[in-house]
Amino acid sequence: MVPRLECYFDYRSPFPYLAIRPVGRLAEKFGVEVEWIPIRLPGLSTYRDRPMGHTLTKRVRYIGIDVQRWARRRGVEIRTPAALLRQVENPPPQLLGRDHPLDTERALRGALIAKRLGVFDAYHEATNRALWGRGEDIAAEETLAGIVREIGQDASSFLESIESDEIEGELTRLTREADDRGVFGVPAFFVRVEMVWGQGRLRF
Repeated sequence: MVPRLECYFDYRSPFPYLAIRPVGRLAEKFGVEVEWIPIRLPGLSTYRDRPMGHTLTKRVRYIGIDVQRWARRRGVEIRTPAALLRQVENPPPQLLGRDHPLDTERALRGALIAKRLGVFDAYHEATNRALWGRGEDIAAEETLAGIVREIGQDASSFLESIESDEIEGELTRLTREADDRGVFGVPAFFVRVEMVWGQGRLRF
């Protein structure tokens, strides 16, 4: 049986983006089957009610530096999206996980559609590149449509499929399953029942 690596992600975090290349190398080196699984970070019980780091100035400063270190190591460019920058520059007194300023709902649903169409890898890379490489708003209709066209799909039918109750329900189910498995942040990786959290754990 081919070993299977399950990778939970939400586009709200840049760290799953930084994991794409090392995960690919891992799959190639060991013949691992990789499955990227979209979830809603604010839907995790350990995430939704905890204070977000964006309200902690010293932590934010360090995370920003650390993300750029990893980006250089991974050979990708990271640009902070405008919505996140505004939150960092003018943080409210308290910001909980459920109040995350980035809206990734439709992009996450799009990941499920892309899987069904057999174009997930291209979609995942293009979406991460738009949000974290160029700082674009992936919640905007024109941005998401551009991503879909970039990967050679019909934007109209793709975006219509995103709105289906079935896709919304599947994303809810995947988030609940992740929560039940103990996922508290992304990226989270599973090999069978063993979980590893954080792209920095991938030493390949």
